[in-house]
Amino acid sequence: MSKMFGDGMVLQRELPVPVWGQADPGEQVSVSFAGQEKTVTTSDNGSWQVVLDPLETASKGQILTVKGSNELSFNDVLVGEVWLCAGQSNMAGRFGDKSPFPAKYDKKKISRMRYNGKGNKGWDSIDEKSAKSLSRVAFYFGVNLYEELNIPIGLITRHNGGTPMQAWMNADDAEVARKALNIPEGWREEAKKQRKPGYQYNDKLKEVIPYAIRGAIWYQGERNAKSNTALEYDKLTVHFLDSWRKDWGERSGLETRKFPFYYIQIPTDIHLRNYEFPWVRDRQRRALEITENTGMAIFWEQGPGLHPADKSLAGKRLALLALAKDYGQTDLVYSGPLLDQVTYSPNTARLTFKHVGNGLVERKGEKSLKYFELAGDDVKYHPAEAVIDGDEVLVTCDAVSNPKYVRYLFNANPPVKESKEGGAGDKAASNFSLMNKDGIPASAFMTDDEIPGPRANIRLKPSKEEKAARKAKQQAQKEKKDLRETQKDNKAQQEVVENEKSSKHS
Repeated sequence: MSKMFGDGMVLQRELPVPVWGQADPGEQVSVSFAGQEKTVTTSDNGSWQVVLDPLETASKGQILTVKGSNELSFNDVLVGEVWLCAGQSNMAGRFGDKSPFPAKYDKKKISRMRYNGKGNKGWDSIDEKSAKSLSRVAFYFGVNLYEELNIPIGLITRHNGGTPMQAWMNADDAEVARKALNIPEGWREEAKKQRKPGYQYNDKLKEVIPYAIRGAIWYQGERNAKSNTALEYDKLTVHFLDSWRKDWGERSGLETRKFPFYYIQIPTDIHLRNYEFPWVRDRQRRALEITENTGMAIFWEQGPGLHPADKSLAGKRLALLALAKDYGQTDLVYSGPLLDQVTYSPNTARLTFKHVGNGLVERKGEKSLKYFELAGDDVKYHPAEAVIDGDEVLVTCDAVSNPKYVRYLFNANPPVKESKEGGAGDKAASNFSLMNKDGIPASAFMTDDEIPGPRANIRLKPSKEEKAARKAKQQAQKEKKDLRETQKDNKAQQEVVENEKSSKHS
C-alpha cells in the first residue's frame, strides 16, 4: 500500500477517492470501505489502483480493508475535508518553545483533525507533542475550517526551506516553463540540489499524488525573489498550477480537476538592492488574473521580516478564502482591496478596486493615504498625495505632469536584515495605509513592467561542486603552465649542451 494510507487517516468527501498500492503481478485486489467494494487485477509490474465513489462525511471512525494474497486493515478512518499545505520555510515553521501550541486546543476538542507530515510516516492526531512536527500555517488554516464546518479535517503538509517554485514541479514541466518564459538555464539560481527543478516534487510531493484533496494552500515566493525570477512569477504560477492539476488527473485516471489553490502574498522586504520582493508580491497579485480557482491571502501587517512571527493570521486569511469560495459562506469579505483599473489625467491617477468590502479606509483614520507613487514615461517614481474618494483612490503628484504608472507599498518599509525563524525583524509590523473597513489591507501593486533593478546586482555564490570544479580547473592550468616551463627549461639546457659541443669541435 502507498504510505499515504494508514490508521487515523482522513479521506476526502464528495469526490472520487483513489486507493493504490503494489502487489504481485496478476493478483486480484479488493478494497472495502463504507459499504463499497472495488476489485482490480494488478498490472504486469504489480501496481494497482481502484477509485471509490464519492463518500459522505463521517465523523465516526470506520475500517478500510484491502484484500489480496494478504489482508490489510486501516482503523479509525474519517471522511471530511483534505487539504495539501506546501511551500518553503514559512509553511515549514512549526510549534515549539518560541511558538507554543495554543493551550485552548486540547486533543479531545480537535480529535477529528489529523495530519500527514514530513517523511510520510502516517497520520497523527494533533496535540502539544505532535504539533512540534506540524506547520503552524497549516494548523491555523485547518482549525479555522474545523471550527466553522464541524467536520473532520485532514492536512497533508509538505515543505522545505529556501526552495523555489520550480523545485516543486515535475522537472519536464519546469523545463517547458523555463523555455516559455525565457529564463536562462540554471534559473539564475545557486546550484544546490534542493533548489533544482523537480527535486522537491520527486522528494516530497510525488508520493502524495493522486490522494484525493479538496485543494491546496501555498506559502512560497521568497526564494524566487532572492534568485531573481520574480518578474516571471505570475506566468510561472500558471505553468506550476497546470502541472499539478494535470499530474493529479493523470495519476488518478480521472478528468483533470481545477482544484482550489490559495496562497500567501509574501510581506517580506530584505536587501532590496539584491532581491526582488516587491516584484514577486505584485506578480502574485497579477497571477489572480491569469489563473482559475485561485485566491491570494494578503498578509502585509506581519512583515517586513523573512519569517513573520504570527502565523495564525496567515492561516485565518487562507481559511477565509476557502470558507467563502468552497464552503458557501459567500457573505464573507475574504480579501483586501485589489487594484482593478487606473485612469490617468494630468498629474493624476484615479484607481478603482475589487474587494472594497464595506468601504475603503485609511489604517489610522487619517485623511491622506501614504506610500503611493507616480511615474511618467521615464518610469522614475515620485512620492504622491493620495486620498479616498468613495470606493476609489485619487493619486496626485505635481512632479509628474503626464503620469503613466502608479505603485503602492514599494518603499513603505526600510529593508530589514535577513534572519532565521523568530528573529527580531520578524516581529516588526509593516507600514501600510489603505485597507477595507473589514480589516484586511490592500494589496501592494505596481503597474509598470520594468526589469527589476536588483538584476544588475546578481552575484550567485558558487556551489561546492562549482568550487571544486573551479579549483580542479585552476590546478590543471597550473600543471599545464608548469609543464610548459619545464619543457622550456629543458630546451634551454639542451641548447646549452649543443652549443658547448659545437665550441669543442671548432
